Amino acid sequence: MTQTILAALLPVAFVVSLGLLAARLGIVEKAAAPEFAEFIVRFAMPTRPRHRR
Repeated sequence: MTQTILAALLPVAFVVSLGLLAARLGIVEKAAAPEFAEFIVRFAMPTRPRHRR
């Protein structure tokens, strides 16, 4: 069970760490965070299709 949890959380932690590193090294400006958040919410996050009634 621990292996399943780690397998699910490690990729997320890795991507967050890459974002923090990019901001600290100046590769991406911290002011760009809202645009990245908008991208994640609109395009990158998987969602369930909503059924119309």
